[in-house]
Amino acid sequence: VGVPVPFVARHRAALEERLGTQLDAMPALRSLHLTSHVTITPGERMAVMSRSDTTRYRLRLTGWLDVGRSSAKDTHEDRRDLRARLHAGRMLSPRDELYAEMDAAPEDVRFSWRVGYARTLLPRLTGELRWDVTDGRFSAAGSYAFHPRWLLRYEHWTDAGTGEWELRYKLHDFLSIAGLIDRDDRWLRLIGNF
Repeated sequence: VGVPVPFVARHRAALEERLGTQLDAMPALRSLHLTSHVTITPGERMAVMSRSDTTRYRLRLTGWLDVGRSSAKDTHEDRRDLRARLHAGRMLSPRDELYAEMDAAPEDVRFSWRVGYARTLLPRLTGELRWDVTDGRFSAAGSYAFHPRWLLRYEHWTDAGTGEWELRYKLHDFLSIAGLIDRDDRWLRLIGNF
């Protein structure tokens, strides 16, 4: 029992549009200002994929693993080599975002919080101001995506007067590798976007 495959193949575009419109009209999703794009792959075992995006909010979960970080001056807090970060932001305009971030590490149950403001200064250049609520310190950062797969980032912490450079390469939508350098150390970072 089901819909004939040739029928779905013939009307695929209309069905995709109708499903996307129905998803966006659901009361729970309408308040988030989502735009859904549905992709149907007709076949005996039909696949339906939905991707919903919003221009009003940003929500992402990122995890990373630092490899080769060996600076002796780092405290245990700074040496957590495995971390997860939840980023939740509200777009004030297409170029301005207010956000909160929560960091967690598996080896302890302590969380750290940051609030920040990000602005797209030029099409591929972003500046950020951040306040680390947990440690009570301020930082400024800038990132430049000079290629769709390459990103250069610098972050400066005003309390210690130190900075960190990062050169990142996107291997896949969900995986990147980065080389980082600060005043005392150099290391690699594997970054997963969930």
